[in-house]
Parts: sequence; structure tokens; C-alpha cells
Amino acid sequence: CALPIYVKAELALNLPPFLRGEERPFTEVLARVEGDVKYTESGTPELSGRLYTEARGRGTVLFADGDVRILEDNVLFRLDDLPVSLNRSGSLVDQWTSVSVPLLTTNDPAEIRRALEIIFSSLTRSDEEEIDGVKMVRFEGHLSGEEEDILAAVLQREASGNSGLNVLSRLLMANNIESLGVWIEPKQQQVRLIRIHFVRPLKNGETFDFATLEISFSDFGKDVEIDRPETKLSVKPEVFTKLFGAGKVE
Repeated sequence: CALPIYVKAELALNLPPFLRGEERPFTEVLARVEGDVKYTESGTPELSGRLYTEARGRGTVLFADGDVRILEDNVLFRLDDLPVSLNRSGSLVDQWTSVSVPLLTTNDPAEIRRALEIIFSSLTRSDEEEIDGVKMVRFEGHLSGEEEDILAAVLQREASGNSGLNVLSRLLMANNIESLGVWIEPKQQQVRLIRIHFVRPLKNGETFDFATLEISFSDFGKDVEIDRPETKLSVKPEVFTKLFGAGKVE
């Protein structure tokens, strides 16, 4: 299994101001999850950390944050803040809640690894950079439409069984990758940062700056223990999807 590690994943979305002629209430959406990751004997990553989501519109900012445990069989979360409009009773705040969503379980990790290796092998070496005091080598490139389609098919939930990867699959199906950057620490040959910039093609031939996905990795081999807090409430997967999204944005 892979080494324990600290992971930070952040997805920033820019949405067109209008949808079907109506002004959107929110045009900027941010979702971030970070924490310690340890792999189970079956090879499934589990995370103990924090989550943060934010939606911004004209004069409006809504956000939710709290602790999260993404486990092999379900997800546990304890929110510190949550908009009243999403939970008028306040039942989802200040208590551990469980949802039966195997968010990071994957049917065939080897197939996904092969698809990613093909993509990464097409990148070209660029500059050396120092990030957080560590010298990195940057590799960058673009994906063809065919490569994007292949990767999207491998990552979609029906093939991968992975709800987290399904978000990336949906981004690939509706958008194009304008740039892909991978930063590698050369001494240990460890991937330390991945940054993907998505643009949405428009009917007039132009593109819309749609999303940026950034995933960073640090503290390889650190001592990690994933606890399982006692929960007082459980919610259905569709409630979790409503709160934190399913990767589909109109």
C-alpha cells in the first residue's frame, strides 16, 4: 500500500452569471478537503481532516466547514457552520453525523493508474521551482479530446465505483483541460502537486474560464491514525449530495 500522507484537494468553480436567462444566485464555488490519509489493507485511502465549502454571489456569501472522516465504508462529519437555509433545524451542526457513501472506494485501482500513467507520460519537463522550501521539477502539457474522453470513461462512477473520481469525470465530460501541471520532488520522485485548469467551450467558439482543481501531497510516511468518532445522527446519501455536491453543475 502507499505511504501515509497529508493531502489537500481544492476545487474552485466559476459559473456563468446567467442560466436559461435567469441570473444565478452564486457564481463562485469553492470546495476544499484536507487531512491525513492512510490506506487500508484493501488499498482504499481513508482521510481524517477538515472540509470547507463556500458559495459567493452578488452580495451573498454562504459557507460550511467542519471535521470530516472519509472512511472505507462511509463518511462521518461534524460541522461547525452550516447555512440555516440548508438545515433549518440545526441538526447537522455540532454533532458527528454519518452517511453511507463509500466515497473513495475504487473497483480497479490498477486500471485507473494505467490511464493516469499514459497521461503523465505525455507531459514535458519545464522549469524547476521551489515550493514551501522544497525544490520541484514542473511537468506540463495538454490532453487531446480523445485522451480526455478515455480518462473520463475510466473515472466515471459506473466504471471506477468511486464517487470522488466521478467529480473529475464530470468535469472532463463537460469541459476541456487548458493546462495540466505536475510538480515532482526529484530526489524521492514523489508527486507533490497537481494543478488542472478547465475551460468550457462556448457556441461562439470562445471558452469560459470554468474551474481549477489543485491537489497537494506532503509529509510522506508520517504517523497517521484514522479514528472513527461515535455518531449521533445518520443522513441519506442524497442529503450529503445536496450539501456538498455531486460534481454536476449546469
